[in-house]
Amino acid sequence: MNIVHHLERLAIFGVAALTAMGAVQAAEIKISDGAVVNVGLRVQTWAQWTDHGAADGSDKIDFSARRLYLYFGGKVTPALGYFAHVAGDRLGQEGVDTPSLGLGSGMALRDGWVSWTFADGFKAQLGRMYVPFLRAYGTESTFTLLTMDVAQFQQGGMVPGRRVGRDDGIALWGNFFGGKAQYRAAVMDRADTSGRTGAVRVAGRFAWNFFDPESDWFNAGTYLTKKRVLSLGGGFDRLDNFIGGIDHRGWTLDGFLNLPVANGSALTVECAVARIAQDHTRYTGNYYFATAGVLLPWAWRSHRFQPFVRYEKFDLDRNVVSGTNDDHETAAGLNWYPLGPEHKAKVTFDWTSVKPRNAKAYNRATTQLQISY
Repeated sequence: MNIVHHLERLAIFGVAALTAMGAVQAAEIKISDGAVVNVGLRVQTWAQWTDHGAADGSDKIDFSARRLYLYFGGKVTPALGYFAHVAGDRLGQEGVDTPSLGLGSGMALRDGWVSWTFADGFKAQLGRMYVPFLRAYGTESTFTLLTMDVAQFQQGGMVPGRRVGRDDGIALWGNFFGGKAQYRAAVMDRADTSGRTGAVRVAGRFAWNFFDPESDWFNAGTYLTKKRVLSLGGGFDRLDNFIGGIDHRGWTLDGFLNLPVANGSALTVECAVARIAQDHTRYTGNYYFATAGVLLPWAWRSHRFQPFVRYEKFDLDRNVVSGTNDDHETAAGLNWYPLGPEHKAKVTFDWTSVKPRNAKAYNRATTQLQISY
């Protein structure tokens, strides 16, 4: 089976779909007494090839809806607001099926909270939301990423839980100095696991922006030409006895740069280091993450292109496991923006080399089509 032929054909169909969707806009519905509802749809579809990925050792091709999000948000009063994502994730992907979380074959609440703004420096959110710990998998919208997907090793033991990087609780957050400083602090009810106790999860992060502010709850993985951002941040995550008597401790330091330059080009760089400790389990070690991409200055009509690279490594403590002590992935890819440098329409091509711990290395190629309105 010729994987190149399949990916080329998918890209052609994708361009037609993106062009047809070019006139679609998110809806804003005004209600009596000044209340406003914003409604939109975000979709990412995948075609993915993995060498030796099938059960019989042959190559595997898997088509899936990576993400299908219907979102609602708005204001009841200037101070009282709300937000919700109803999500289907990895719909149709082989070996994935947890319908209660919207994984594999179901739709479920992914994010959902009520918010109260006392001032820009003091806001409260109650509901289900990202754990405020890591930047790349705790603040960034998955429809604005530089690379194909969220950081891979942050999806397992990096942010333990059963809610796809989210947890239920209350978060206090806000901005100071014109949005250059932002803090987030949360008390959450931990992962829902067997043998849970009454202990709560405590997490938080702080970030300082030297140029343009990042004052919203969701950040972007690349701002393209829209913002000049240099952010340095750090976070912590703590769960006592979250499963089987194991305590979880995590801290992280991260940096992010988005720099528009001459001729409509822009540079995006992100890096992070984290320490995860879960007693003597497989998720005790150091994590390293780095991505970089360039929005090229050349355009063909409205089309723009952004090559990128990604590197991740999870280096386990040697007293935890025997054999090979690290997982790592290396990737290169290209974002294609057919409607100009904005995330509402995007085609992404990605090639990733995966070297798992104590397992055979393999490669995968993925094409993603994205619509976000």
